[in-house]
Amino acid sequence: MRNVRTMQPSMIRMLTRAIRKAAVRCCRSSARRMERLAQMLDDLDDLVSMVGLAGERIRNAILSLMLTCTALAGQIGGVLLALIHPPLALAMALLLFVSLLYRLVTSPRLEIA
Repeated sequence: MRNVRTMQPSMIRMLTRAIRKAAVRCCRSSARRMERLAQMLDDLDDLVSMVGLAGERIRNAILSLMLTCTALAGQIGGVLLALIHPPLALAMALLLFVSLLYRLVTSPRLEIA
């Protein structure tokens, strides 16, 4: 390569323009690649959050179904116990009633403002 001092000023200007154009092209292409990468990461984040929200809805539906089944099993069990052995059903009902009364008496009072 020639010595910079021996180059003509027009040649130096031409080289600096070419270098600037090459640098701008390089920056633009790398900026496009970075923008594509950022867009893909954003789409991936949206996908993960969507799956999480769908999973949360499914979990809530399963929990409410389990709660409903448990409540129905308790009621059906109480009816069957009353039909099969009425004195035992009465004793269970009295124990539940007494425990509810005890909780009512010992729990802190709610103040209405």
